[in-house]
Amino acid sequence: MFSGSRVREQVLEVIIRQALAGAPWREICAGPMMVNNITAEEVEHHVRYRQRLLAGEEIEIPPAQRELLSNYIGEWRSVAASTAPLDMKKTIEAVARFYKALGL
Repeated sequence: MFSGSRVREQVLEVIIRQALAGAPWREICAGPMMVNNITAEEVEHHVRYRQRLLAGEEIEIPPAQRELLSNYIGEWRSVAASTAPLDMKKTIEAVARFYKALGL
């Protein structure tokens, strides 16, 4: 059910939250970043963006990105509303790869 890009999005979200919390994300997330092709620059970009949002800065979203965001939200709403069973084998494999990348 979850494609590789969705797993990547979830891993990126965890790393961003670690960075926002002040954790040493470069060190503890190096493995998952490598496995999911996530760069430090990408994480830093998202962190700066969220910090600006948290500070109450007004951020203009270009029309093309607004459309992508709308599509993304629509996809996740359909995932959240889905009653279809998960592909547990793929889910377990993705979690196992994540833990392996962390050395656990």
